This record gives sequence, C-alpha cells and structure tokens, in this order.
Amino acid sequence: MSTAFVRYLGFEQQSEQRAYEFDRVSSGEERATFVFTMDLSLLRRCQVKVQDGPGLCLSLLKAGLETSDRSGWGALSRTVNEEDLRSYVARRAAIALARKTGSTRLH
Repeated sequence: MSTAFVRYLGFEQQSEQRAYEFDRVSSGEERATFVFTMDLSLLRRCQVKVQDGPGLCLSLLKAGLETSDRSGWGALSRTVNEEDLRSYVARRAAIALARKTGSTRLH
C-alpha cells in the first residue's frame, strides 16, 4: 500500500469566486491536482469564515479520496455547494458541543 500526501497549494480569486488548489502525491502514481471552486457569497450566507475555506475543501477532498467510487473525481475539479457548507457547519457545531460537554463520541 502506498502512502499518499495531500498538499494545499493556495488559492486564486476572481471576483466572488475563489479556487482552492491541492495536489496529491503518492509513490507509484502520478501527481494529481484538485481544484475546489467556491462562491464567496455562499460562505457569507452560510456564515462560514473565508479562512475556513481551505479546511472545508480539504475535508471534501479526503472524503472523496476515501470512497471506493471515485468516478466523480475524473475532472479533478469540483464546485463547493450549499449542501457541502451546511454539512461542514453541522459537523463543526457537533464538535464544539462535544468539547463543551466533554463528550468524545460524535453521532
């Protein structure tokens, strides 16, 4: 089994669109670049800080790479949608609540 590394390369912004770029390097495989495009007005609407953009995209990338069906990853780019942001906000709220209550289990 080869070890893969994911690296955040930065972002480019045009108007209200921000594109976050990552690459994955794995021994024995070609380097793959992934670009996640996000509408910044969607961040504001979902009350997500722009600083959370890279972490949100990284979590989507890791989830996508862990699934057995990678058919949707052929283009190596993806648009972050409102459902992605709402799921991210819900996960963060659950983690914050677990920390506050001292629970280590998340449902």
